[in-house]
Amino acid sequence: YVYATVNVNGVPVASNVYVGSSGFTYQQAWGAGVVSLSNLRDRSNASGQAVAGGSNAFTVRYGVEGTSGIKVRKKGKKLTFRVKARYIDNRGVAVGIRRATIQVHKKGKWRTLKNLKLKSNGTRTYKRSDKSKRKYRLVVKTTGVYQGGSTKGLRI
Repeated sequence: YVYATVNVNGVPVASNVYVGSSGFTYQQAWGAGVVSLSNLRDRSNASGQAVAGGSNAFTVRYGVEGTSGIKVRKKGKKLTFRVKARYIDNRGVAVGIRRATIQVHKKGKWRTLKNLKLKSNGTRTYKRSDKSKRKYRLVVKTTGVYQGGSTKGLRI
């Protein structure tokens, strides 16, 4: 029976958290950042003996919202990209991601088409012309707050 204090970015957020052989349950309300355990105590006996702990720091990041992505519409040779990139914070609220990249698959490689600054709600529309049929995707870089990723390529 090992119990510990959970720290996020050096600030204690919960004490007396049970740590089993497969770890512990991380609560969304504790937020994102560098997580570490301190004051590890063995409570299997009355003495509550301290347990030696090595490096136990790890990083927790918010995941990108499931509805985030890219929509591409083509009329003739005019393309319209609708981009949405958000993450869910510790209160369960969608927060806009401020930067994203549109990439195009050309000559066997993914190449940057446009680095976008998104609005505060995480959306943006971008227009350009291209008569060729190509694959496009949206890429969000990982930061200390949220885990990045990329969408599947859209052929249009």
